[in-house]
Amino acid sequence: YANWLAFPAALDWRANHTEGESDIVEYMHSLAVSGGTLLAQAWNTSVLAPPDLIAAMVNVALPSTFDCTKAGDLSKTLIDNYNTYVPAFSKSEGCYVRVSAQIYNDLTDFSYLADSILEILKDGGWWRQPRAERGGAHL
Repeated sequence: YANWLAFPAALDWRANHTEGESDIVEYMHSLAVSGGTLLAQAWNTSVLAPPDLIAAMVNVALPSTFDCTKAGDLSKTLIDNYNTYVPAFSKSEGCYVRVSAQIYNDLTDFSYLADSILEILKDGGWWRQPRAERGGAHL
């Protein structure tokens, strides 16, 4: 019942702290674009889509040395040890995290995620095995 009870307060907050839905949508889009850029720079990677194709979610490549088979473990480690969550997934060209920008987020949240993942990656168990140990050129 919490969502039903919180709904009036959420509407009231939106009405009194923003200039309307278009203001909220623009903020989330702008944050997703700038936050995605921040993550890509911190990890020396790239954003999956150009800014005009980003709404309030952004997909950012993890460092190329990250072991993509551990994407699910990364999400769990973020929850368990860093009190944050982003889904991680792999595509043929690498591993990505999908980050949602919301009205209650700011760039410090993206910075925290960047630093948290860099700290996690310091643990040698997260690195991709050398190609010879993987048995081929595919991920």
